[in-house]
Amino acid sequence: AVAIAPRRGGTLLAIRFDAVDEAGAPVFTEYVGAFLRRVRCAGEATGEENLPEVPSFEPDGSPLWEVPIHIDPLAAHVFDGCGGLHFPIHTSKRFARSVGLPRTILQGTATLSLAVRELTNRELDGDPNRLRSLACEFTGLVLPGTPITVRVLGREQTGDTGRLFFDVLNAEEKKAITDGYATYAL
Repeated sequence: AVAIAPRRGGTLLAIRFDAVDEAGAPVFTEYVGAFLRRVRCAGEATGEENLPEVPSFEPDGSPLWEVPIHIDPLAAHVFDGCGGLHFPIHTSKRFARSVGLPRTILQGTATLSLAVRELTNRELDGDPNRLRSLACEFTGLVLPGTPITVRVLGREQTGDTGRLFFDVLNAEEKKAITDGYATYAL
């Protein structure tokens, strides 16, 4: 664990993964955070200074652009099989209901991948190699067979780096992805 911290209602846990290629050269670093509800953290917070800083952004009007995307009813099954993420809340209605979900849900990473595809195509001239960093918080459910809306809320440029602030709404217009942030090469 990189960081662990008590929060109201539970404990925040963050883990860092560093991926390297066959030669040992860095490919990417991923931080995964989880909120453990009703789990008490023994002691003080530790490691939060090791987490990357994500700037806050307050939109001052309408989104710069938005695009609706229909989620195929089988999308979670396809993503589960292709991504090797075998968790039955995405593929078993019975299991999903047994843990309090209305039915199967789309993976948060699948929702994010659709958003990143739109950001890449609309802001980076279709070139994924320009993407430098990505951060977001998964905050809502996406049900297969329903639409999502990807929205860019703001855009900034500093030197040779661009910054995008985005979110994703689910069919109920609740945020499925909050505080989306991407940096890219200009």
